[in-house]
Amino acid sequence: MILDENITIIILSCAKFSDLWDNNVSLLKKFWPNHPKYQIISDGEALYPFRSREHLKIFNSEPSNRLIAAIDEVTTKYVFLTFDDYFLKKSVDEKHLIQIFEFIIKNDVDYCRFFKKPKIKTKINELGLKKLPLQNVYEVNMYPGLWKVDSLKKVLVPNEDIWKTEVRLTKRARENGLFCFAYLKENIFPFEDIVRKGKYLRSGLKFIKKNDLYISDREVRTYGEDFKLFIQTLASDYLPKGIANLVKKWQRKKGKVFYSDFENSD
Repeated sequence: MILDENITIIILSCAKFSDLWDNNVSLLKKFWPNHPKYQIISDGEALYPFRSREHLKIFNSEPSNRLIAAIDEVTTKYVFLTFDDYFLKKSVDEKHLIQIFEFIIKNDVDYCRFFKKPKIKTKINELGLKKLPLQNVYEVNMYPGLWKVDSLKKVLVPNEDIWKTEVRLTKRARENGLFCFAYLKENIFPFEDIVRKGKYLRSGLKFIKKNDLYISDREVRTYGEDFKLFIQTLASDYLPKGIANLVKKWQRKKGKVFYSDFENSD
């Protein structure tokens, strides 16, 4: 009951991603049967078959404005923010989630992400939580996480590109004195990433087929695209910071734009 009374799940999406909605909801019900109430936030009606119309909220605006409008309407003090293409793949450890949420309430925590990246070096507490030092970009991010609604409002800006918002979240959390944590294990919200840049990840499509879920006419990333993503992820995880910065500098000269460059440009 403590989760149900205090949390609304917000699934941020748009009409052109509505092929993912029924799959997302089906897995939410399967792997988190006692989930709090949820809302899918879109810019329009579903373009693909969708059964749970009563859970759809439509705001005809940009993603940042849709999110602001959605959290302005929720009646709970907290929201669990996630995206349409993050599909639950295992059962949520609700018992441990409740323990974490009790810690959040007791300690007036503003934000807690349930994703391992980026890694941080602070000490881990008895619940598996690490305090975010709020020193580096993406410590606070758009991966699944719990937000105090009033705190989330402080770091959102109307009419802002949502990915520029993400790169500025840590800076704004620091400037607003937010108290933030990360839980790095997968048992709280174990998810499969399904789409990247509008196309099915090959691993995501494999997951959909394995679970007999709906497959739309969405394009599939090529082996070359997936290999390039693999190399980028590997470099991001293991290259020393100095070398990574040199690689980025070289890529900028070739015209590549990094969202992380927008951290301080608002």
